[in-house]
Amino acid sequence: MKKNGRITKTIVFLLLFGMLLSLSGLREAKAGKMDGYLLKIKAKKTGWYDLYNPSKSMETLFTFRNRKKNYTSGFTAHIPKGKKIRVYLNKGSYYIDHAKRHPGESSYLIARFEKAPKLKFIRAECTLKPGKKQFLPCDMRKGVFFKFKALRTGIIQLNPDLPGDVSLCNARKQKIAGSLYANDCLFNWEFGVQQGKTYYLKLKYNDFVSGSDTIGDFIQYSYPDPDPDIQPISSYGHTKETAIPLSGFSQDGKYAGWIGLDGAIEEHWYAYDMHAAAHPRFWVPKELGWLNQKGIQLDYYDQNGTHLFSDTEVDQAVPPFSDWKAAGVSQVFMKISSNANCPSMYSFYFEPREDM
Repeated sequence: MKKNGRITKTIVFLLLFGMLLSLSGLREAKAGKMDGYLLKIKAKKTGWYDLYNPSKSMETLFTFRNRKKNYTSGFTAHIPKGKKIRVYLNKGSYYIDHAKRHPGESSYLIARFEKAPKLKFIRAECTLKPGKKQFLPCDMRKGVFFKFKALRTGIIQLNPDLPGDVSLCNARKQKIAGSLYANDCLFNWEFGVQQGKTYYLKLKYNDFVSGSDTIGDFIQYSYPDPDPDIQPISSYGHTKETAIPLSGFSQDGKYAGWIGLDGAIEEHWYAYDMHAAAHPRFWVPKELGWLNQKGIQLDYYDQNGTHLFSDTEVDQAVPPFSDWKAAGVSQVFMKISSNANCPSMYSFYFEPREDM
């Protein structure tokens, strides 16, 4: 009996010991030895962590950097007394220092660590909702992915003050569109999406930038209010044989469609009668994060399939309608084609014929 009792106690001890090992293995961030003003922390996973301010009386400004002696790079996280914020860390080691101030004071003072801040792993990804701000105390050297599902087909807009480069990625995190620059100045924070599809916004700093905190840096996207003067195009042809007649559109209206979303190579076909009272005028008002400089193209064909005209700018050249009429063209087919990674919004309206 005593022997069986000893065996039972041994088994219970081993089970408890195994549970403790398992629990210790669940710790994804481990605080290392404090070195005066520095604390070494190792993140065992890449993702989002809750960072707790252990001070109950003072606000804290934690500064993260990935090299112990690199004082010019890193990111900061401002935490009110006794509160927490969410930070993004890549797998690896960080060196943290901090400054403190009493609430109401104007400046922080460098302080030694009295107690290590608590760091708890939450999740690998962050899901964004339209109109909601996600603050960015983050290590973005490798880029951070923000997941969302498109509520409707069309354009999403991002806040223009993002501290880095942003890309639109598909559900497999493959880049399909990127931010547009002109003379080193960003002028486009708009991307095209399709309703019901899952996307990722990838935000990446060029460097491990100092100064990112919860006060000024955030990512946010929204759907712009539709233009009441422009109607969305609900259908188009995929081939010449399935071209949509423009006779079904009001000649007093303006229309907009999207092509090449998700970086696809795509064709939209339309057809119109040369005897109509007005000719269609196409242009591209928005380039939605082109990764390919070739852009999109508009080609015109007659009723026999003979090529009449090409417009690679789409908003510059005016087709010679009068020449086509004189040559006996009775019906015109228009093909709008996108190259790979050239998502765009295109629009058209009708111009009265000069010979009417």
